[in-house]
Formats: sequence, C-alpha cells, structure tokens
Amino acid sequence: MTNKPNKSKNTLISIDAKEESFIYDDDYIKNLILNPQAGKTKALIAAGYTGDYPAQKAYVMYKRLHKKIRAALDSAQLMSGLIGQQILLTTALTTDNERLRLDAAIKLMEYADFKPSDKVEFIEPQSKAQIEREIIDITARIKQQEEQS
Repeated sequence: MTNKPNKSKNTLISIDAKEESFIYDDDYIKNLILNPQAGKTKALIAAGYTGDYPAQKAYVMYKRLHKKIRAALDSAQLMSGLIGQQILLTTALTTDNERLRLDAAIKLMEYADFKPSDKVEFIEPQSKAQIEREIIDITARIKQQEEQS
C-alpha cells in the first residue's frame, strides 16, 4: 500500500483505499435499486464492504454515483411499467374470469388516457327534417375545419 501526501490537507491518502471504492460500485447500485428502503449503508454492506465507517463510505459513494443510480432507477421503473402492462394485456386477452378481464381492460384504457365519460346523453327520437338539418350542419363544420387546416 503506497501513501502520498494530500496537497489540500496535511494527511495521507491511501491509493489502494481510493481504488477499493470502485470494486463495490456495481453491487452497491444493484443493492440500492433492489431494496431502496434499506438505505445506502445496508446496500454497501450487502455489496461486500467490510471496512470501517460504512455509513460515511456509503454517503461518499452515493454522491459520486448519483447520476448512475438515477439512470438505473429510471430504467428499473420503465421495465416495471412495461412488465405490468404486459401482465394486464395477457390477463385481458386470456383469462376466463370476465371480471378480471374487464378490470384489466379498464386499467389498460386508463393508462392509454381513455377515461370513461361521466356524462350520459339520452337522444330523443328526431324527425327526418331534423336529421337532415343536423347532417347539413355537420358537413358545414367539417368543410370549415378542412379550410382552416
């Protein structure tokens, strides 16, 4: 183990200790993503760190790796969402239970931003003349929209 003086402070830094932190990076990130509620220190210990002051070491590693950790968390959330949608789709298409199929279809529609309408309209019977006037109004609106586009 080679020591060299630190120019900013009058203490010695071990080169091997600095390189040692990179050994645990991948396992630390993996453990932190798999069980974020356990915390940074437990993620570092689960990665195999046995040195002194694991809480301080975990904090330093987290500060150094925070961009990688954020990217890994975003990727894990995206994969979880895709897997969840695949499960819903499979349930909606293959299950024999009609209630499960309905619930899965409703969730898929909600995720696609198709919300059920709260308003129900009852259409009264109309005469032939009213229907023809409505058709003329609709075609006029369509032509007007086409001219604006």
